[in-house]
Amino acid sequence: DFSKFEDANGFFGWCPGENFWSRLMRKDLDRLEKQWTRQMQMVGGTILKGDHSRKTAKLIRIKGVRIFMAVYSMMIGTNQILGFWFTVGEGLDELKGVLTSVAHRYKQHGLVEPLLFYTDSCCKERAFLKTVRTTRCLCLGAAIR
Repeated sequence: DFSKFEDANGFFGWCPGENFWSRLMRKDLDRLEKQWTRQMQMVGGTILKGDHSRKTAKLIRIKGVRIFMAVYSMMIGTNQILGFWFTVGEGLDELKGVLTSVAHRYKQHGLVEPLLFYTDSCCKERAFLKTVRTTRCLCLGAAIR
C-alpha cells in the first residue's frame, strides 16, 4: 500500500529540492549538447549577418570580474542562429578563425556558399572581411574582391 501524499514520512510525501532538479537538468543538457551542436553545424544560408553584442557578456562574471567583453553571433537571413562565440575583446582579430571555420563548415557539408554578409559596422569591417573570406560575398551591396 502507498501512503497518502500528505504523509511527509511516506513515499509520496517526498519532494525533490533545487539541487536535485539542477543536477537532473544539467545531466540532460550534457546529453543533448553534442546533438544540438551538430544540428547547428548543419544550418546554412546564403544571407548571413554578424553582430557583436555586449548585453549578454556583461552578465557573465567570476568573483565580480567580467570575463567576456562581447558575444559575436552569426545568423542566416531568417534570424536562425548559425553560431555564437564569446570574445574577450571587441576587435575583429578573434573572429578570423571563427569565420574561417564557418566557411570550412559550408564546404564540408556541401552547403550553398553565402552570397551576402552584412553587419551593423560593415564600413569598418569590410577590410577585415576581405582577409578572411573564402567565398565570393557581398557586403551591403559592395562586392568583396
